[in-house]
Amino acid sequence: MLLSLRSLTLSVSFGLYFFLLIGCRSVSGLADFETVLFAEGRPSTTEAVGSVAPRQFDFYFLEGNRLKMLGDNGAAALSYMEALKLDSTCAVCYFEVGNLLIRNGEFVDAEKFIFEAVRFSPDNPHYLSLLSRLYFHQEKNELALQSVRYLNRLHPGQPDYLFQQAEIESEMNRYDDVLHTFSTLEKIIGIQEFLSLEKHMVLRQNGDNKAARKELERLIEHYPSESNYLLYLADFYLEMGKSDQAYSLYQEVARDYPSNGQVHFSLANYYFSLGQADNFKSSIFKAFSHPNTPFELKMQRVLPFLMGIEEEDPALTVEDLRSVISGLREMHPFDYQAHILAANFYKHINDNAAAREALQTALYIDENNQEVWQDYLILLFEEETQNQFLSESLRASSLFPDNGLFHYFAGYGFLFQEKRKEALVSFETALPFLSDNASLQAQVYGLMGDLYFQEQQAQKAFRAYEESLKLEQENVVVLNNYAYYLSELDLHLDKAERMISRVIELEGSNPTYLDTYAWVLFKRGQYLDALYFIEQAVANMEEESAVLYEHYGDILFKVGNIEKALEKWNKALELGSDVSSVLEDKIAEQKYLPEIMDYE
Repeated sequence: MLLSLRSLTLSVSFGLYFFLLIGCRSVSGLADFETVLFAEGRPSTTEAVGSVAPRQFDFYFLEGNRLKMLGDNGAAALSYMEALKLDSTCAVCYFEVGNLLIRNGEFVDAEKFIFEAVRFSPDNPHYLSLLSRLYFHQEKNELALQSVRYLNRLHPGQPDYLFQQAEIESEMNRYDDVLHTFSTLEKIIGIQEFLSLEKHMVLRQNGDNKAARKELERLIEHYPSESNYLLYLADFYLEMGKSDQAYSLYQEVARDYPSNGQVHFSLANYYFSLGQADNFKSSIFKAFSHPNTPFELKMQRVLPFLMGIEEEDPALTVEDLRSVISGLREMHPFDYQAHILAANFYKHINDNAAAREALQTALYIDENNQEVWQDYLILLFEEETQNQFLSESLRASSLFPDNGLFHYFAGYGFLFQEKRKEALVSFETALPFLSDNASLQAQVYGLMGDLYFQEQQAQKAFRAYEESLKLEQENVVVLNNYAYYLSELDLHLDKAERMISRVIELEGSNPTYLDTYAWVLFKRGQYLDALYFIEQAVANMEEESAVLYEHYGDILFKVGNIEKALEKWNKALELGSDVSSVLEDKIAEQKYLPEIMDYE
C-alpha cells in the first residue's frame, strides 16, 4: 500500500489497527461538519502510560521524521504507526501518515488518517484544508463544502480558504453561494481585477448579463485609468450582440489610449464579426506590430491562425502569416519563443531552410532546450548539410551528455564523412542512454554491425546484429545485412538463408534483398534458384547496380552461360562502384574467381 518493501506488512497492520482505532462510521448526508467530526463525541487527550512509553513515542516519531527526510516513505509510515500505538491522540502522526498515503495515490486511506488528524486537532487550518481538498479530489463535494465552510468559520478572513470554498461551490454550480463568498473575499482584499472577472464569469454562467455588465462597470469606476477594463466591457457588448456599443468603446480606447495595442485585436474581432476582411487584416497587423502589445498575447492570438492555415478560405493567408511572424521576430529578437514559433510555421509550409535558421537563432538565445536541438538537428540531417550536422551534433552531445539521441546523431554525422571508428565510438556512447527506446537501440546495433564488418571485425559485427535482432526480430535491414555478410564469409549459410527468406516474405520486391537471397543460394550451390532471384532483382532495379551485375555474371557462369556472364561482368566494370577486387581477373580469365576475404 505504501512505497517500500514494507508495504505488505504495513497494509495488513494498518487495516487491522485502523479498524480498532476508529471503528466504522458513516458521514454521508450529515449537514454540519462538526457533527461529522464528533459523531461519537469529542475525543479525549490521554497521557501515554508508564515511564518508558513517552521515550518510545519520541523515538518512533523522530525516526519517522528522519526516514521521511531520507525519502524512505514506507519505513517512515511504519514509525509513525508505532508512535500511534503509544499515543492514539497524536494528530501530527495521523497527518504525516495521511500525507505519505497521498504521495502514493492512496487517497481513500489518506482521507481516514487526515480525518483523525482533524478530529484530534480541529483548530489546525492546514489539516482541515487538506481534508476538504481530499474530499473534493474524490468528488465528495458535499463533505468538501461542509469542511471548508467549517474551516472558514474557525479561521475567518483568510483569502486562501475563501478561494478554496468558492472553487468547491462553483464546481457544485452553487452560483449564489460563490458570489456571496466572493463578496466576503472582496471586503478583505478590496476590488481586484481577477476577482471582478471571476464574479463577471459566474454571473454570465448564471444568465444574469445585466449584473455581469455592472460588475465590469464597477471595475472601470474603481480603476478609471486602466484602459483594458474598457476593452473587457466592449468585448462583452460584442458577445452580447451590441456591436454599436462595442465599437464606440473600442474607438474611445484607440483615441484616448494610443499606447494600448490590445484594442486592435478587439477591433479585429469586431470587423471579423461583420465580415469586413480588409479592416480585419488592417487591425490585426496593427495589433501584432504595436510595441506595447504583450508578446504573450501576440503568441496567443497568432496560434489559431496558424492552426487554420490549411482551411479553404483562411482569415490570414500564408503570406500574411509570413509577414506577421517576420514582424514578431524583428520586434522580439531576444525572445526565443518567437523564433521557435517561426520555425514551426516554416516547417509547416515546407520552408526547411528558413525553419533551420529560426531554430539556430533560438539556440543562440537559449542553447539549453533539448527539444529545440532535436528539431534543429533533424532539419540539418534532412537538408544533408553534412559538416554542419556533425559539428552541431557534437555540440549538442557535449551539452547533454546523457542524451543518447544526440550521440546517435553524431554517429550518423561521422558516417556521412566515412569516419567509421569515430562513428562507432558515438554509437557505443549512445547505447546506455537509449534503454527506453528499443527500436532506436536496435537500429544503433545494426549500424554498429555494418561498421564492424567494414572494419573487418566480423565477429563483433555478428554480435552486434544479434543484439539488434533481440530487440527487433524482423528488422529487414539487419536481417539482410547479417545474411549477406555471413554468405560473403561462407559462414552459417543455412542461418543466412532463413534470415533472408524472412526478408523476402516481408519485402519481396526490393532488388537489394532479392540480390542477397540470390547470393546466399549461390554460395549454397543452388545456382538455378539463384539465377531466378538475381533476374528478379535486376528486373526490379530503379538504378543500375554494379554489385547486382557482377553477381548476375557469377551465377550465369555457374549455370554454364559464359558469354552472357562476361557481358554482365563488363557491365559491372563499366558502372565501376562496389565491385570485387577480382572482377577484372574474372573478365581476363573468363571464369568465376572467389574473392579472398581476411576478417577477424
